[in-house]
Amino acid sequence: EAMTEEAGPSMVMFAADFHKDFSSRTYLLPRKTEPQAIRNFTEDSAAGDGLEPMELEDPGITKRFTGWTSDQVEARYLLSPELMLAISDVADRMGSERIAVSFSGSWMYFAVVLDEDRFSFQLDSENDGGYTVAKAIYEDLVTFLALVEHFNLNTRIWSKA
Repeated sequence: EAMTEEAGPSMVMFAADFHKDFSSRTYLLPRKTEPQAIRNFTEDSAAGDGLEPMELEDPGITKRFTGWTSDQVEARYLLSPELMLAISDVADRMGSERIAVSFSGSWMYFAVVLDEDRFSFQLDSENDGGYTVAKAIYEDLVTFLALVEHFNLNTRIWSKA
């Protein structure tokens, strides 16, 4: 389904290679159920895709997300307490409840729908030269790079064989 006005004016996507191949597919989807581009997912479609619900152990993550996976054991390995805390921190820093995270192949994909338009701004003196929007984009990058730093701290665990 194409992006709709209900999704918000900006969607930011981030992908990071875990440097560890995993065979399962695991998804953290926003608990909110209203229509949105990143929540076009039903229990029936999940079951048809070989996914089953997973119980998330972190209360902060449970409030924000529903979990689906094709392998409960591998999902628990992927979603370490440290990673769940890092995902919660990113959600807090981004200020959005419309966040989806997926793990597939060796990659983690992170999508955030924002209520403000991050991609259309004027570089003129009436709009502070675009400084406010540029600063927000910079802060988004710093937030995502904090996730990468989290992965780097676990290099031994996640390194490919």
